[in-house]
Amino acid sequence: PWAPEQVPDGTAPALPPATVAHGLRALLAVAARTTAEQDLKVTEGATH
Repeated sequence: PWAPEQVPDGTAPALPPATVAHGLRALLAVAARTTAEQDLKVTEGATH
């Protein structure tokens, strides 16, 4: 991840920081949802 001041003239960073942050939030949301679903399955398995 290049800082803007480190990028050579005439080029732009591959991903803007906002895009990277959005992607990380999306990954965290998917991971949290997956974990919640697994916990729910474990709970259902214990009650039945």
